[in-house]
Amino acid sequence: MFLFASWIGVAAASGVVINEVLVDAPGADAGQEWVELYNGGVDPTDLGGWVIRWGNGDYTSEQELASETIEPGAFILMGSEDVGAHLLVELDLGNGTSNSDAIQLVDNEGTIVDTVIYGHPNSDAWLDDLGLEADSLAPTASAGSSIARTVDGVDTERSGEDFSVLDAPTPARSNVGFGDVEAPADDTGVVSSDCEGADSIKLNEVMVNPDGADGGGEWIELYNAGTGTVNLGGWGLQSGKSGSYSDILSFSSSVNLAPDTYLLVGDDDILDADIGASLDMGNAGSNADAVRLMGCDDAPADTLVYGAPNEDMWPDDSGDVATSLAPKPGEGFALARIQDGYDTDECEADWIEAELATPGAPNPESEPIECAWGARQIKINEFMPDPDGSDADLEWVELYNSSEDAVSIDGWSLAWGKNGTYSGAKIFAVGTDIGPGEHLLVGGALVSGVDVIAGLDMGNAGSNSDAVQLVDCEDEVQDTVVYGGPNDEAWVDDSGAEATSLAEGPGGGESLARVNDGEDTNQSAVDFVVSDDPSPGSANPTTEPVVCVPGELGVKINELLPNPEGEDSEGEFLELYNTADETVSLSGWGIAAGTSSWPGTVTYVFPAGSTIPTGGFLVVGGLGVESADFYTDDDNKFSLGNGSKNPDGVRLVDCVGEVQDTVLYGDPMDPVEDFELDDDAGASTMGTMPSENLSLGRRPDGVDTDDNEADFVTNMPPTPGSENTVGGGGGGEDLSKGCGCGGGGPEDPDGAPVVEAGGVVGVFSALGLLVALRRRED
Repeated sequence: MFLFASWIGVAAASGVVINEVLVDAPGADAGQEWVELYNGGVDPTDLGGWVIRWGNGDYTSEQELASETIEPGAFILMGSEDVGAHLLVELDLGNGTSNSDAIQLVDNEGTIVDTVIYGHPNSDAWLDDLGLEADSLAPTASAGSSIARTVDGVDTERSGEDFSVLDAPTPARSNVGFGDVEAPADDTGVVSSDCEGADSIKLNEVMVNPDGADGGGEWIELYNAGTGTVNLGGWGLQSGKSGSYSDILSFSSSVNLAPDTYLLVGDDDILDADIGASLDMGNAGSNADAVRLMGCDDAPADTLVYGAPNEDMWPDDSGDVATSLAPKPGEGFALARIQDGYDTDECEADWIEAELATPGAPNPESEPIECAWGARQIKINEFMPDPDGSDADLEWVELYNSSEDAVSIDGWSLAWGKNGTYSGAKIFAVGTDIGPGEHLLVGGALVSGVDVIAGLDMGNAGSNSDAVQLVDCEDEVQDTVVYGGPNDEAWVDDSGAEATSLAEGPGGGESLARVNDGEDTNQSAVDFVVSDDPSPGSANPTTEPVVCVPGELGVKINELLPNPEGEDSEGEFLELYNTADETVSLSGWGIAAGTSSWPGTVTYVFPAGSTIPTGGFLVVGGLGVESADFYTDDDNKFSLGNGSKNPDGVRLVDCVGEVQDTVLYGDPMDPVEDFELDDDAGASTMGTMPSENLSLGRRPDGVDTDDNEADFVTNMPPTPGSENTVGGGGGGEDLSKGCGCGGGGPEDPDGAPVVEAGGVVGVFSALGLLVALRRRED
């Protein structure tokens, strides 16, 4: 992988050696020093009975090693638990500051295996492995730096030639990439220098979001796309997140990258890394992040900007703010060039999200994208943002081709947005086509029947709206769905205007589905319904489409029962009355109920085909309301307040979001303070909250002066679906007083009046009578 073979031949690695040592830790040395062993041989070696010894002037300290096998090419760290050592040894190494100190490894037969002599001069006459007084001495290191073999395992028996100082120690990892040795030439005898080769060295593949915790699992792969070996001395890698770059590492002059060769820079857990480094790259959670390779002239040699949007204004290789962005990779997915070294300086064209990561090996090849712009034929047809249980790898989006021809979506992007920004996108690779009338399923690796794997992370529209959007390769929006509410984040629809038509937010395990495959009015609330029977990759159940007809203020909220006996959700109802001269379509209209404030969107939506004839009534209620025309359920409902706050309210909203009628109710005798509910006139007029099991209704039916106190009578016998028959009296009149009741009704044994209407029976409470009497006295 990394071309050192030609010069490793000077002294071939053989057996176990002392590979790197930290003799002077920052601060107190106790418990912080360590020695790294490396097996450069071809056979496993058991270290049981071996001895490590050290001293300054003589070998005054030693410790026998426990039985531990070191495999070929493996590292073992000796020291304390504080430094993560595998073999526990109490070290007290000399610092080699005023003269040489030494460390020596002896096998279980007493044979000297390796000796490192460091510091100057050798006034104590330390002997090297050849038994001669050492004249080649490894350098000493300042606090926090290590003394390391320039190439793992290479041992010429001359410490001064084998070792150099490593400012960024690599305990239990390869030292390759650091040191101060002469750079070798390739087979052509050419080694680039003077910062040449900037055009041929590429960021080729990166892992910024490993599975699980990122720490220890990130890596960067470089590739030489040129024809000559490039010396990377003075080059560096940088990670960009939160608006600024930070250094990852600087390459030493020992690092050479041959043509058509890969260099893997990896974190702690990347065992095959050529160079160890501490990586901390961004995941592009809500904004673009970046990685770049810097040439030894401190100019960018290659830049990768990934995720969206580019609010931190990361520049591309031209120095301009990058507008072509690579996708945000899902967890465990790499970002890879479509071909090794392929570079148009357009990240969106050059990079893909790779399901199969290939660190240190060729990337799977893809053809360059040939852009085919869209004509809004491809639709977001169904999607599941909130699967049951964990969302990871189970979210999906279904696309549908509504045209009569196959459509290429190469280079198109499917973006998902939450918290006000499109926080991630899946860019489709070359060869992604959708046939006429066909579906394409995009989703996580655990989605059954998925066509295109993508690490989606859609919003669940918990307290605000979220969005999904399809954009073609010319950055033209092809389809947008805004769901949940309210739209405080100001998502825009396909027209580019702030969306006012919002699809309902689905619950766990439910999908949002077009009422009919591909039918699109550009109004999310009209086009999409919540489905508890998702159909990923296949046709949606055929549903009568919602045809939106805006209102003309002719339909009125005519009667409501906010406090029925028993469970409110079972017995509440709302009656509408049509005062217009013609039948009115209620398709896509909705009801919103509020207590201290109005909700951001309707909570009950009338289905397609809903109408109310001229002079007719329509009732929406709970399952206990026998005469209801439409019933509420857990997913499509309203909940009327009981007047505990002053006032409560309910309103009728048409399919374009225009309020058609508003009713406020409460206690008109109490002052209204800090209210956020208003009536149709922008004031706070209210009808009187009725007693239990009695209703509040207009008198006569449909009368509307925009003064709720004048228009509504309280404590009426409920008459859902029929006219309010009680006549006479002024606004807010309390019919429990027996005034204007049309002769009163039967009495129970205690003399309390009983009213019967539409199967609803109620007995006026003593509390209701007391309230009525108090108001009469007032």
